[in-house]
Amino acid sequence: MPATLKHKRFRRFWFGQLFSAIGDGVFPVVLVALLLARGESHRLGVVRGAEAAGSLVFSCGRGSC
Repeated sequence: MPATLKHKRFRRFWFGQLFSAIGDGVFPVVLVALLLARGESHRLGVVRGAEAAGSLVFSCGRGSC
């Protein structure tokens, strides 16, 4: 085990970030699978567009635009 993971608070933070990143990666895949399984593929563009619009709005608020 790396020395940094021996610290309880850092280990908790690190695993929290790890699980958050995994969830961020899995969410779009599960969303597509769910919409396709329900036969609502026509809504996929709307959902993904709303997600992109939200990301754009909040990234511009941070000065990234």
